[in-house]
Amino acid sequence: MERTEPCRLGDPMAFSDTFAPEEYFKYWPDHAPGHMKRNSEAVARRLISSCAGWPRRPTPSEFYDAVRAETPTRRERALMSTWAVEASSLDLFDAWGEHVYTWRMLVRALHRAG
Repeated sequence: MERTEPCRLGDPMAFSDTFAPEEYFKYWPDHAPGHMKRNSEAVARRLISSCAGWPRRPTPSEFYDAVRAETPTRRERALMSTWAVEASSLDLFDAWGEHVYTWRMLVRALHRAG
């Protein structure tokens, strides 16, 4: 069996720095308008599943701050690493749709998390 290496994360400048358009929600008609940014339903859904064993489960608001942390704490780095490994394509797009991050913001945060 051929051994493969993980892909390298690209340069943040290669990614869009715009939030999802409002039209995103025409594909998610039952989305609650209050579940945006710090109150992201997509982030909550993923963290409930992926962080069930954490002594103190992170919140969507904590993830929102971790994406924006210039010097992430150990916990914020762990949170970003968990997102990188565990988030599905749907999670990634829905969090973008809920204006948790732009693609460039996410890539920068992942670079800072190592």
